[in-house]
Amino acid sequence: MSLFKNEKGELRTGRILWIAIFSVLAVWAITFVVLFFAEDPGQIGDSFGMVNALFTALAFVLLIYTSLLQTQELRLQREELRENRKQLESSAKAHNELVSLTKVINRDKLIPQLEIINFEKSDTHIYFDLKVLFGEIYFQEIKISDDYSIADNNGSSANNDHYLEDDNIGSFEIKLEKLSPDIQIYYKHVQGSKYYHKVYDISSIWRLSEPIHIYEDQFRMI
Repeated sequence: MSLFKNEKGELRTGRILWIAIFSVLAVWAITFVVLFFAEDPGQIGDSFGMVNALFTALAFVLLIYTSLLQTQELRLQREELRENRKQLESSAKAHNELVSLTKVINRDKLIPQLEIINFEKSDTHIYFDLKVLFGEIYFQEIKISDDYSIADNNGSSANNDHYLEDDNIGSFEIKLEKLSPDIQIYYKHVQGSKYYHKVYDISSIWRLSEPIHIYEDQFRMI
């Protein structure tokens, strides 16, 4: 702890202000006394010009005081922002850990879901990648209308392979024969249940339906 700082390291702005004002007044008073007892009385009249100097000095002191206050306030704001950032990072980390733990606990209970990414459409072809959005699956196949043809960059080799969340199943290319293809994407949950997605063309972008469960009687027909 020093004359101008407290035990927290913060500036004692009030003490600094009073010391500065007292110093200015003391200098002005000493100068006035010296001029008052000078041999030339004319100097006394000139001493009134010191009033302007006094107010100028006081204004300068107030400027310094304001600057000190702003500096201290900015430092406090930086510390507060630093603490807030630490708390946000800690909360985000705890949330991610909770989400990961929940997924591990409920992995066998979650209904897996796929998504279409990197979708591109031309006048004659459609290109897309198929990715596991969440869950754990064995990819089965993509069924498409008879008047369509599908080329798999690596999709055929992916059939019945095991995929986890965020895995890319494969890239696919479909040759267009008409505007509204009938497409279904089949996969099997690690627990044995079978699902499929219907593909919808929404504003020239393909979207998948919610997972549709295939029951035992339907399973035998596929």
